[in-house]
Amino acid sequence: MKDDERIKKIDSVYGSTTDKLQFAQSFVHKMHAFTLDRKAEKKQKEVLKKLYMESTKSKAMKKIILVHWLSALSIQTV
Repeated sequence: MKDDERIKKIDSVYGSTTDKLQFAQSFVHKMHAFTLDRKAEKKQKEVLKKLYMESTKSKAMKKIILVHWLSALSIQTV
């Protein structure tokens, strides 16, 4: 294999590796954002559940909290 062939092969491998690196970095970034979203949703559901359990003053308040809690649950299942 001549030098110019080696250089072309090295350039090809470098380009392929660079593309794979960019994909991997993008994937990790998206998964990190997804994880943060899931943690925020979980925290929100826990807060809403706690508010619902502690709220015994008003039926209307319980209903409002329950509706929000159920909508938070539906977000997770989508």
